[in-house]
Amino acid sequence: MGSENSHVDLDKIHLAWYEHSVQQKCPFTDVGIDESLLKYSSLNSNTELQAYSNELLTSVPGYVGELGSKFWVQ
Repeated sequence: MGSENSHVDLDKIHLAWYEHSVQQKCPFTDVGIDESLLKYSSLNSNTELQAYSNELLTSVPGYVGELGSKFWVQ
């Protein structure tokens, strides 16, 4: 038991690690947030998702029809 670090010692060690890491340059590039992530996670995300769903419902049958006509031409 006597060889274990106290909470005070651990706090000092953790603080030193934190201060050291803050001073180091980050190796990762700065990434932005994708517009769609913002759009679909905002307060009106339900409205945005419903509009997107409606858009798909109206456009997908046309795509299927075009695709089918290219492969089933007689």
